[in-house]
Amino acid sequence: MPLCFPDLRAACATAALLGVISSATAGEPAPRTLEFVKDSPLPASVTLLTRQGPIGRDTPFYNGYRPQLRFAGMKDGVTCALKLPPPADKLEPGETTDLTATCLDTLRLREDRLEFGVYEGGRQVGRGTLKPPR
Repeated sequence: MPLCFPDLRAACATAALLGVISSATAGEPAPRTLEFVKDSPLPASVTLLTRQGPIGRDTPFYNGYRPQLRFAGMKDGVTCALKLPPPADKLEPGETTDLTATCLDTLRLREDRLEFGVYEGGRQVGRGTLKPPR
């Protein structure tokens, strides 16, 4: 326990306890960073949001749709082409599907931050998650 004045003993005990808690969590491994090479197909699951005020779409998107994907912790989005699995040729608002995303830039993401928003013209129209290889 740290050196404490008599009238601050309770605060010192709390500080000592917090130090133990902090050091206990400090030993946990940091999340790995995954690198997704540009122009390679990445498996993902995407939900196209229905129109709700300033978010969502009224119309489907089709194979080759190229929105911006924005990941947590990234300043800017990255443009990616979305390819639907055959025989699907479109994704309607409110639907969810597995697809492949081919991005124009290499992505470096923490393995615990693979969720993304789908944006077009600055408006969120969907959300999804990358599915890294195991």
